[in-house]
Amino acid sequence: MNTCHTLQFCVVLVLFVFTAMAGANPRPYLRSNLARTVYDRMMTDERLRTMNLSKMYEVDELALEDDVRERFMQMSCDEDTQKFLDNCFEQSEWLITQIWHAAAKAFLGMFMTQTSVNG
Repeated sequence: MNTCHTLQFCVVLVLFVFTAMAGANPRPYLRSNLARTVYDRMMTDERLRTMNLSKMYEVDELALEDDVRERFMQMSCDEDTQKFLDNCFEQSEWLITQIWHAAAKAFLGMFMTQTSVNG
């Protein structure tokens, strides 16, 4: 094989590898750390909004002791809980409020524990 064919083969191989890698990672290429952080946050928020909440309420009743199992009452996500979660998602999108909380947390963190700062 001559040099030209070897070079063409290498270029095709590199393009194939990059194409395969792009298919494995659906996240777009973002140069800025801020852009990557914002994108990751948006994807996480979307996963949380569409997640099946019933999984959070599942309990393995066989793992409970008999006296506890007798008194156990299965719960689920009710309307008030869903309103609370919707409100949390809405407030998490308030940029100015989030900046204020981050600044207050950084300042108060110099004098207080994180548990105390969070209230």
